[in-house]
Amino acid sequence: TLTRSGGFSFPSFRKQQVTPTKEEDVSVSNYWYAVLHNWLYFLSLGLCIPTLPRVIASVVNEDGSTQVSARSSRIGGDVEGVDKLLTFLGVGA
Repeated sequence: TLTRSGGFSFPSFRKQQVTPTKEEDVSVSNYWYAVLHNWLYFLSLGLCIPTLPRVIASVVNEDGSTQVSARSSRIGGDVEGVDKLLTFLGVGA
């Protein structure tokens, strides 16, 4: 969060006290939303990986064909490398 002086302060990750009035009022923990998010991310990634080289080839190739060429293969490797780098950097954040 931003402070009044324009600086940045990290949020507190201390365990919060929750006192529900009824059993129905207990909400699902944020942990399970994070698990669901990761599961859906990797599911979508797994479903698009077989078609990703052809999508990149259709953008990179001058004639617009979906045949994987040496140039599109190299660009695809760069895209994969950037994805891995951003995933690595995002895990610690």
